[in-house]
Amino acid sequence: MVRGRFARFEHDHYFEPKDAGTLMRDVLEFESPFAALGRLVDYLVLGDYLRKLLEERSRVIKAAAELRG
Repeated sequence: MVRGRFARFEHDHYFEPKDAGTLMRDVLEFESPFAALGRLVDYLVLGDYLRKLLEERSRVIKAAAELRG
């Protein structure tokens, strides 16, 4: 991330062949600003929220890929 609200935000995708398809793996690392307060917010709120967001996004990508396959 070059600019934004997070002190650090990295989101990568990894793809690997799996059986008759492809396995996509999301790796997300982030850190909120404001030191200890930011870490608390990350732990209590953002971690779960971002995990659910990526899971839903992955379901949408999978459904779109299967329609084309």
